[in-house]
Amino acid sequence: MAVLGVIADDFTGATDIAGMLVKGGMRTIQTIGVPPKGAIPDDVDAVVVALKTRSIPAKEAVSQSLEALKALQAAGCVRLFFKYCSTFDSTDAGNIGPVGDALLDALEARQAIYCPAFPENNRTIFFGHLFVGDVLLSDSHMRYHPLTPMTDASLVRVLARQTKHKVGLAPLKQVQSGSASLRAALDKLAADGVRHVVVDAVADTDLGIIGEAIGDDVLVTGGSGVALGLPAAYRRRGLLSHKAGADALPKVAGADAVLAGSCSAATLGQIAAFKGAHLALDTDAICRGEDVATPALAWAKGKLGKGPILLSASDKPEAVKALQAKYGIEKSSQAIEKTMAALARGLVEAKIANARTLLRRNWKQGSAPPALLAALKDDIAAARTAPSLASLLGVEGAAAARYFGVFAELLNPAPAADGGYSFDFRTRNRRPPADPVNALLSFAYALLTRTLTVTLTAVGFDAYRGFYHQPRYGRPALALDVMEPFRPLIADSVVLQVINNGEVRPRDFVRAGGGVALKPEARKALVLAFERRLAHEVTHPLFGYRVAYRRLLEIQARLLGRHLLGELPDYPNFTTR
Repeated sequence: MAVLGVIADDFTGATDIAGMLVKGGMRTIQTIGVPPKGAIPDDVDAVVVALKTRSIPAKEAVSQSLEALKALQAAGCVRLFFKYCSTFDSTDAGNIGPVGDALLDALEARQAIYCPAFPENNRTIFFGHLFVGDVLLSDSHMRYHPLTPMTDASLVRVLARQTKHKVGLAPLKQVQSGSASLRAALDKLAADGVRHVVVDAVADTDLGIIGEAIGDDVLVTGGSGVALGLPAAYRRRGLLSHKAGADALPKVAGADAVLAGSCSAATLGQIAAFKGAHLALDTDAICRGEDVATPALAWAKGKLGKGPILLSASDKPEAVKALQAKYGIEKSSQAIEKTMAALARGLVEAKIANARTLLRRNWKQGSAPPALLAALKDDIAAARTAPSLASLLGVEGAAAARYFGVFAELLNPAPAADGGYSFDFRTRNRRPPADPVNALLSFAYALLTRTLTVTLTAVGFDAYRGFYHQPRYGRPALALDVMEPFRPLIADSVVLQVINNGEVRPRDFVRAGGGVALKPEARKALVLAFERRLAHEVTHPLFGYRVAYRRLLEIQARLLGRHLLGELPDYPNFTTR
């Protein structure tokens, strides 16, 4: 049964504290929204419920938080944690204080601490004042927050304006005197009727002391930093047994897409540092009610799976204020959230559709099961109409499980080599490839890229100036553009051929550079198969005559040139049936 239940006021914060608990050795599950009865497995130590209560009316935040509490109690949680942002972003009306009051009353607890400190992220508390780096919260970028501008750095004062109960302080000197001393101080404040206590912390060691002091408290509140000391405290109390591998999470597979809507300084810095394909959405057009999502999805669909992409509706504080002044705070916020939701649905829909097509066309033994294809088709429809982020994430997770659960059906089985390698393909990875199939795919794509780079150069193109792939130093972006339709026809086909025909075997791979590499014999076999594929003749759909793939690549390059010169209205992509 779960020991700790966490109620988080947003998805990002929920993920943050879940990671912190896993790091401490707790088996942790995260849900989007309140989990239904029976959804929590018995073999977890912590359950994190992600809500969206940070900026909604306080009454609604209280109601949703109490609903989450009931679900966590039903799952057996004996300790509760109310997680909010390390910047304590709230207003005089809530929501931190009202939710804290409601949870204390529901749990019949006499006291809760408030500690949003996270020294690793430069969030510290000294004499009850929250610092961001070396400046007070009220002097930081948070004073410009569009929904919860923080103009008071005193957490005691901020919290006191949100609750009818007494608010006290456990200063740093008390914390650094040790857990026993801190516990005594908290008990004395409780005896004096102080239900809410802000606790100072300026270092991770302080968080460890706090964790031990509050290990018996039924309710704790704070940022994810204060959770740093909880797993050890629970383990010392016999609430946790050591579970090997609790921090060993499986790698996440699939396409990478980031939707950013925050205007915080941290988010703006992350957007600036992003190296992948990035589309900045027109927030003014969104607020005018224009359809920004459809063209954004058209831009994104072709890029999914080829590297991380970013769609952002973030802007500098002064631009956000101008937008709010023009359209109103509530309207502008809702308009942007609606657009981001449409983008999320479209991205998930495209991802599932692509997965379904791959399975249908490449199933090795017979045909892909109709029930599987029908289920994925239902997933596509469900993604298209998902009413909330929570349901959309559920649809995506179910579809991903179906897809990756049967992917091995595309390959002939082969006995594992003495070194343990096999063709048991799990997911696409690279730089470096982690298994033989990925090593073959990466090598085949490199061969195809080189072939097209030479071909494009020969017909007069600069192969390094693409229109789809983002140009950067040393990257033949145009070659990567043109090769997209030929990845399955040439590269993937070659990989399937050498595996399923036994031309390359699991013993033909070695560990190198942190990944898996082909032995010389395997490289030779793949190159020979690649050359055979380039010599394979197909009928060109535009001209009607037979032509080898090598010649076909040149024809397509010349057709692209004619299109760019205006001689052809469209570029005729090559497809086969």
